[in-house]
Amino acid sequence: MKKLLVFLLLIPASASGQARTAISAYVASDAAVPDHPLLVGGTLARERGPLALRFGMGFDVSAPAEAVTPSALAPTSGVGTMDLDALLYLGNPGGSAAIIPFALVGAGMRGLRSDGSFGVAANYSYGGGFRAPLGGGFSVEGEARHREFFAETLSGPEPVAASGMEFRVGLNVGFGGPSANPRPIGVPPVRGPAGTRVVGPVVSADTRMRLASAALNTAERYIGVRYQWGGNTPRTGFDCSGFIRYVYAQHGISVPRVSVDQARFGTPVPLQISAFEPGDILAFASDGRVVDHTAIYAGNGRIIHSSSSGNGVRYDDLGSQRGRWYLEHLVAARRVIDAGYYAALNTAR
Repeated sequence: MKKLLVFLLLIPASASGQARTAISAYVASDAAVPDHPLLVGGTLARERGPLALRFGMGFDVSAPAEAVTPSALAPTSGVGTMDLDALLYLGNPGGSAAIIPFALVGAGMRGLRSDGSFGVAANYSYGGGFRAPLGGGFSVEGEARHREFFAETLSGPEPVAASGMEFRVGLNVGFGGPSANPRPIGVPPVRGPAGTRVVGPVVSADTRMRLASAALNTAERYIGVRYQWGGNTPRTGFDCSGFIRYVYAQHGISVPRVSVDQARFGTPVPLQISAFEPGDILAFASDGRVVDHTAIYAGNGRIIHSSSSGNGVRYDDLGSQRGRWYLEHLVAARRVIDAGYYAALNTAR
């Protein structure tokens, strides 16, 4: 049953579309092999959302010179391992949370040089670990796995099939996927309910700032309201776009309900904090392409939003460690008060 579970869990990770590549270097201790050899290795992974598929190899650097023998698995060491793993992260592996836990299952091979002979055995493994982001795509990782070997040793000495724990620690770096300077998504011109293009300012700059200030004061009253997917009111809780729509509706400003539509509404603003005004809507994409979160810019480098990871309505500082995730995944900024006021006027007619 354990073997079947391993292979069933490998399937969805390999089938999912991948958005991010990660490589790592690690050191490991194989506690099941006599003398607990020290392995040095590397991994290559493809990640999308919480799933990852990872290939890795490790070689023994603690073996004496006389134990070295040429082989496919361990060209320069007494012990060699090769694994194909499926990982499930409890969070976004490309995010900036302090600790991102994960579970893993895998299948692989161990080769062992012992007493003048060389053996190879197949194994499956399971375990868990954590990723601790350092910023700039780098992170520290640690994991522990238990190896169980299939009944037959393919060849060679018996210790090659010894079951037991392996412990790893390494440095990981991710590439691709969301970036700090993503290409803005294309957005059509804003149109009113009857399809009429919005031409020129609907409200004056002073009025726009006054409306933005009033909307932010309203938004602040709901700090602490819980996050609820699909939520539209303080009583039910808010999701990100429901919170924004509710806040602006209190001031006669109509914005779309869905975050993807909010990211296409209003006037585009350059993706620079210096260009943002209080009241602008900022849109974020976990995979760098599809918008899945929106927030209201509150000024002074802060946003106010209903955040699932933040347990509800809260402020976040874009200059903080948590705020770096939002800057790295920002894909659109929109000035919405003019268009929202226009839409509300036309809807009321």
